[in-house]
Amino acid sequence: MKIKKEIIIGLVVIASLCLLVVGFNFLKGRLIFQNNRIYYAVYNKIGGLITSSPVLINGFKIGQVNDIHFHPDKSGRLVVALLLNSDIQIPENSIAKIYSLDLMGTKGIEITFSDLHGYLHPGDTLKTSIERELKEEVNAQMIPLKNKAEELMSTFDSLLTAFNSVFTDSVRENLKKSFFSIRQAVQNISQTTGAVNSLVIGQSSRIADIFTQIHNITEAISNSSKDISKIISNFSSISDSLTKINFTTVIRNTNSTLISLNEVISRINRGEGTIGLLAKDDQLYHNLQNSSAELYKLLQDIRENPKKYLHFSLISFGKDKKQKDISANQSDAKLQHDSFYSIQIMSGKTFIPSDSPVFTGLDSVFVFNNNGYFKYLTGYTHNIDSIYSIKSRIKLLFPDAFIVSFKEGKQVPLF
Repeated sequence: MKIKKEIIIGLVVIASLCLLVVGFNFLKGRLIFQNNRIYYAVYNKIGGLITSSPVLINGFKIGQVNDIHFHPDKSGRLVVALLLNSDIQIPENSIAKIYSLDLMGTKGIEITFSDLHGYLHPGDTLKTSIERELKEEVNAQMIPLKNKAEELMSTFDSLLTAFNSVFTDSVRENLKKSFFSIRQAVQNISQTTGAVNSLVIGQSSRIADIFTQIHNITEAISNSSKDISKIISNFSSISDSLTKINFTTVIRNTNSTLISLNEVISRINRGEGTIGLLAKDDQLYHNLQNSSAELYKLLQDIRENPKKYLHFSLISFGKDKKQKDISANQSDAKLQHDSFYSIQIMSGKTFIPSDSPVFTGLDSVFVFNNNGYFKYLTGYTHNIDSIYSIKSRIKLLFPDAFIVSFKEGKQVPLF
């Protein structure tokens, strides 16, 4: 019985030792019963990398750091043994990079594959690199900011110096006065807006009436848009007509007329022609004046005593009546459907033939029969300027003559 107990105790101790060795290696990441391969990497520094640090590919753990020791060449470089427990093949020129696993600075190794098709064998050495530490990274990022901050401080210092040199005591005092003025201006504006508001409130009904009137005006303009368009079209037509006028020809004709007029005036001044003789020969002027006075007296006497110059037979054989009707009908036929200007020299109920001596000196006389009341006209034109010229000549013979206007055989007002 004693032998059996010792055997059992020995077996338990041996089993415990085996379990201890297996558990220790398991905790170390080494699997005794698995095919493990070792690769090497040489670093100048490892930044806190320790044994059992993980080895990863694309974030997947394929092994761990098995051992770290100095290089035998005594250069101070460190040799890191990578224990890989996976059958994955590592291409040549792949890089074993030490990097930080977290913000606390825990290190690990990331293997980055190359594009080569050849593969490393266990015991080969990988190319290496190391990620900068957080402190180094922060320093690298902060150095540009530090330089910019120093430049900014220098600029700010220069600005303060310039500010102090510009803003002297007098400038500060002026600024105070300016701000005080601005404050008063703002207060005045506030008071003005209050007054305007009060005015608007008090005159709101009138303002509403004004806007109503404006609306009515705009509506009237809108309703008259067609008339306005016609007016604009008429102005456009007038402007087109003006553009078609040959002003050069008009000016040339005007100059020619002025030259002719100057020549006529010069001849008058020299005493040439009828007008020149009248202007220069006083005797001729007085004779014409006397003749016109005598003629005026004669015509006045004819108007006042027509029977003295006109002889009518008491026994009419129809000849005078026939002549009377023919002249009246011929004149009426001419004036029946026409519009014109003429000069009325006399009128009356007694018919006077157009070849009567009363009308001596006139080219032609028309008789207008208005219900038995005869009007005697001379001159026939459609131009108002021409009729005024005719009137000036007729007035010498008949001072009471005046212009009359006819439209379609009916006498109408002159204007």
